Amino acid sequence: MEQSFDSSVEEAWVIVAPVLQDADAVTQTTVYEALTTTPESLPRELWQHVMGLLPLEDLTRLAGTSWEMRQLVADLAPQGVDPEAHGERGFVRTIYTQTELDEAVNVEGLRFTPGTDSDLTLTCGENYPELYGPGTLTAVTGGTLVPRGYAMITTVTGGHVMADDHAMITTVADGHVTADGDAVITTVTGGHVEVGGDATVTTVAGGRVDAEGDAMITTVTDGVVLLVGNATITTMAGGQVTAAGHSAVNVAGGSVNAIENATVNVTDGGNVMIVARGNAQVHIPDGTDAVVHAYDNAQITAGSGRIVTHSPNVNATNNGNATIVDRNNVTDPGSCAIS
Repeated sequence: MEQSFDSSVEEAWVIVAPVLQDADAVTQTTVYEALTTTPESLPRELWQHVMGLLPLEDLTRLAGTSWEMRQLVADLAPQGVDPEAHGERGFVRTIYTQTELDEAVNVEGLRFTPGTDSDLTLTCGENYPELYGPGTLTAVTGGTLVPRGYAMITTVTGGHVMADDHAMITTVADGHVTADGDAVITTVTGGHVEVGGDATVTTVAGGRVDAEGDAMITTVTDGVVLLVGNATITTMAGGQVTAAGHSAVNVAGGSVNAIENATVNVTDGGNVMIVARGNAQVHIPDGTDAVVHAYDNAQITAGSGRIVTHSPNVNATNNGNATIVDRNNVTDPGSCAIS
C-alpha cells in the first residue's frame, strides 16, 4: 500500500536535505514547508532544480515516499527516472541513517550506497546486501556484505565482507574479508583476508592474508601470509610468509617458507630465515646475514649468508662470501612459516 503523505514527510526530507546544504535558509524552509503541506505548493521550477541535484537512485526513492511525490517525479525529473522502479531488486537505494540501515539489511536483495555525510556501520544481517559507490560505509562490525563497483569501506572489524570489482577497504582489523577483481585493501592489521584476481593489499601489518592468482601485496611488516599462483610481495620486512606455485617474494626481514616453483629474492642485510623446498629458487646478494635451509631440488644463488643443504639435488652456488654447509643426513627441522 502507498504511504500516506503525512507519514512520509521526514523520509522525503532526509532524501532532499543533503543537496540543499548550500542553499539559503529561505529555500530550505520553503522546500520543507512544501513537504509538510503539499509538494505541489512549491514552484515547479524549484522542484526541477532540486530533482536535478539528486542522484537517480534518490529520485526513484523520493518517488516512493507518497503518491503526490510520485506524480511530481514522473512529471519533472530528468529523463530516465522510473518511479515504478522504487524497491525493485535492481534498484540501488541511498541510505542516510543508522536506523534505516539496520532495518534494510533484513530485506533480501538489498543494494545500497551510503548517503552524503552519513556515518553508517553494518552490524548484522545474513542476506548478503550489496554495497555500491559513490558513498562510503564507515565500518563493518558484523553481518555479511558484498561491496561491488567502486564501493568504499573505511574499517572492517568483524563480519564477512566479499569485495569485488573496484571496491576499496581502508583497514581490515578483524573479521573475514575476501577481495577479488581489482579490489584494493590499504592496510591489514588483523583478521583473515583472502585476495585473488588482480586485487591488491598495500600493507600487511598483522593478521593472516592468503593471496592467489595475480594478487599483489606491496609491503609485509608482520602477520602471516600465504602466496600461491602468481601472487607477489614487493617488500617483506617482517612476519612469516609461505610462498608456493610461481609466486615471488622480495624479502629484507622475517621468515619465508618457499615451496614448489616460488622465487625468493633477498634485498638487503636484514635478519632473514628461509626454508626452500621443491623447485624453489632463492637469490641472495652480497652483504646479508640470510640463512637458508635447502631441500629437494631447490636452487640457491648466494653472494653472502649461510646456506645449509639437506639434499644432494640442491643446487647451491656461492657467488661471493656465502657459507655453504652440506647436511644431507640431518633431520628436517620443519618449516619456519605456515604450511
